[in-house]
Amino acid sequence: NQLSCPEFNVYGVSFPSVPGVVNGFNRDIAWGPTNGSTDAIDYYEIEFSDSTSLRYKDGAHWLEAKVFDEAVGGEVVRVLWSKWGPVLYREGRYGLVVNWTGQRASNELAVLRSLYSGKSARACMQSLGAWQVPIQNFVCADQDHIGMMHAGFIAQRNLGEGRFISTPEQTASALTQPVAGASQPRAYDPPVGFLRSANQRIMGPSYPYYMGWNYEEPFRARSIRKQLESKDKLSSADLIALQSDSYSAEAEFILPSLLKSLQVDALTPEQKQRVLELAKWDFRIRAQEVLPTIYKQWYRTLREELFSDEISLVEKSDFGPKDARVAEILRRVSANAADPDAEWVDDLRTKERETLPEVVTRAFQ
Repeated sequence: NQLSCPEFNVYGVSFPSVPGVVNGFNRDIAWGPTNGSTDAIDYYEIEFSDSTSLRYKDGAHWLEAKVFDEAVGGEVVRVLWSKWGPVLYREGRYGLVVNWTGQRASNELAVLRSLYSGKSARACMQSLGAWQVPIQNFVCADQDHIGMMHAGFIAQRNLGEGRFISTPEQTASALTQPVAGASQPRAYDPPVGFLRSANQRIMGPSYPYYMGWNYEEPFRARSIRKQLESKDKLSSADLIALQSDSYSAEAEFILPSLLKSLQVDALTPEQKQRVLELAKWDFRIRAQEVLPTIYKQWYRTLREELFSDEISLVEKSDFGPKDARVAEILRRVSANAADPDAEWVDDLRTKERETLPEVVTRAFQ
């Protein structure tokens, strides 16, 4: 969309129902977001006085839940609200409440409107200081400067806070105290000369506040960094090529450990031929090639072998370790069979103690 009037002239991407340009540029600056992925939701178990009452416990006090009738899909739905948020589910005297930073009033449209008239990357970042929800990694650029901000309401949280269902009393912050402005993650004109975001974790372990766990894997961000570091100056054609790059940094990290642990003597001639091809693969995912599919299915089968005995839930993909963690397990155990991470290799459902070569080979077959 393009919005042009005497006050501003802006061009870019809009979302249905959002009256404004969320990702775009004017004559002086450009801006664009990716998902920030920092955790902004807590789930609480609350206790009602009985199975039908609206009175629920808040520490030593009792409060009354508010009731709203909302029209959803042609039906009227009764919604209960506690002081922390709506009751998603109730069973007898207990209810599951969601506390989300997006349940509070905020004014993101005013932030966008401010961006339309922005004259510099620094002014762009100043405007984004008022952004609340959803948490986004916003990049800002003018002709001479670049900046990035992890924009949104980031709560002061302790390690692990909000990861599991708790009671409100067990939550120190209840998502009420934002990090101070100076502590909000941001970067401006970094010495390396570029900024990047691929929804990965953006702060290291020294950052004083817990930001969650459910970030994207680091592989795509590492691949982008590698390409941006490959030249002193990049053209628009280089950046277009980067957007469609098919290189798998995940395969680059994981496949060497798989090949190192594979018991080649146990394979058929056809399987051995595929191993030779995988050893020469350039880690690019091409639609016309079978090697990427062999690698990915091999790795998925291996993950199942490694963790199905420890994780019996249907939603294994949501609760299993990240691929970056699995890559580290494979790297360590392939180098040292006595590494403590070898405990993951053993199948707890069998009497025998499995080794990594056995499990890797079985997965490949």
